[in-house]
Amino acid sequence: MSGCGGNPCSSTTGETPLEQRQPQPTDSRKSADKNFDNLLHEYLCLELGKSKNDIFNFVHLGQSMTIDNINNTTKLLNTVLHAKVINTQLEANFSLACLGFNDSQLFSSSKIKNVSEEKNNDALLSVSQFILQSSELEESNFKEQFFVTRSSFQIICFHLMQEFGKNMTYKRSEIDVEKQLLVTLSYLGTVKSYKDIGSKFNIAISTAHKCVNDVTNALFKRMSELIYWPIDQQANIEIQAFNEISGNRFPGILGVIGTVDLKKTCTANPSKQTKSGSSIAIQCVCNSKYQFYNVFTSYLLKSSVTTTTFLESPLAEVILNNPNTLFPNNDTHIVGPCCYPLLPNLMTPFSDDVYNTESQNVYNDAIKVPLNIIKLTFGKLIGRFKRLMCLDLWGQEKFAILIFAACCLHNICLGNNDDVNYPPYECCTFKCDYYDEFSVRKRREICNKLSFETTK
Repeated sequence: MSGCGGNPCSSTTGETPLEQRQPQPTDSRKSADKNFDNLLHEYLCLELGKSKNDIFNFVHLGQSMTIDNINNTTKLLNTVLHAKVINTQLEANFSLACLGFNDSQLFSSSKIKNVSEEKNNDALLSVSQFILQSSELEESNFKEQFFVTRSSFQIICFHLMQEFGKNMTYKRSEIDVEKQLLVTLSYLGTVKSYKDIGSKFNIAISTAHKCVNDVTNALFKRMSELIYWPIDQQANIEIQAFNEISGNRFPGILGVIGTVDLKKTCTANPSKQTKSGSSIAIQCVCNSKYQFYNVFTSYLLKSSVTTTTFLESPLAEVILNNPNTLFPNNDTHIVGPCCYPLLPNLMTPFSDDVYNTESQNVYNDAIKVPLNIIKLTFGKLIGRFKRLMCLDLWGQEKFAILIFAACCLHNICLGNNDDVNYPPYECCTFKCDYYDEFSVRKRREICNKLSFETTK
């Protein structure tokens, strides 16, 4: 028993037989299985956002799938065929396994070559069909998880790489730009905590927090390139685009302005607002394609949005003091709801609490069409980046940078035809009584013009 540890010994001399020292054929197979499962687990965790137990069940369910279960097979192939960490050989092997090849055919290239040519061609055709279906499914799955398409993701990465290098060092590990952006998109698109996001990407809470800060700060630095006011020829193009909107009869529109009031929420329970009653006002001007020209944020401590919010913005200062830098002529303007003052280059509807003539009703009906655009724009922004409905940060500067970054991402996505469908988000509609004589005269002229066109 000495030296055997209670286990039966195969040799009294203590020497290991030659056949035991040589690697067994199953060792490489087990190693390949383990390596494959690890790689697949890592990618599924990133792509599907599932827990380790869910990943385990998902992988082992997929190993028993056959070609008959096309939906599940395609879904599983979806997670493999576009994984950067899984090489081509593993992709091919896994695809063949899903198509019904046995284990010996899967891991022995010589036996695969012995398959009849007809069956091999059919298998390749089936794999090609799977790849095509998986590509479409994989794209929708990526957008479902990270709220942007892959092409938009690459464009965003390009902008980030202009601000910092390929890799950013976090203590002992390096996280590439792509992963930093995935972390940030997961944060902006959900109301999950940093702890949950860190668990999803297998990083520390502090690392997830730093990823979000770095990406949002980088986007904020490039804000002037992503959110800018149209001038010269571009302004004329935008005005023409508004004129071509179906149902729009309101003339001379360069953009639409609106403000939303987002209540600050508690970190522990996003459904509850803070006792202080703090809120964040987001004022934006958009074009006919739901992209932003101008974004302004205001931190409101124990108060709500008023006309002062607009008057404090840099945009109001330019409109009041130097409108020629923004508008091609006096016949062009932006339009906004009745919570904005009536200005020469800012047209608003007639208030509902006063008696309106027929021409004024025609005017209000005409201005509703462009005003609905800013509601749809906010709906798309807040629908895609749900974090804006659950702002749990501290400090006005952090609020502003996060909102500006989300608006930059919004513009990039829509510029890449990466649209989302969400219901309109209602803007502030309180009444503002500020106006001047020139503004009243201009609105009356538009009113008469619209009435004349209606009676023709």
